[in-house]
Amino acid sequence: AIDDQSTGAALTQPVGFSSVLFATTASAPTLVLGASTVTFTLVNIGGTVWELRASQTGSAAGLAISGLAFIKGH
Repeated sequence: AIDDQSTGAALTQPVGFSSVLFATTASAPTLVLGASTVTFTLVNIGGTVWELRASQTGSAAGLAISGLAFIKGH
């Protein structure tokens, strides 16, 4: 389990995965950087491949986030 400092709760590691970025919650995880808010969504794009998607609202010069792919461990 990984400690979630925002709530004090432990996050359950998915079976077969070596790590977990965040657990599914009622509200999507967000990152606030000055005037910009970035919302993260973890989406299963087929089989054991997961994609981390990020959407940005507000404005912040130089802020850029690229997609990440998570592949299930063997």
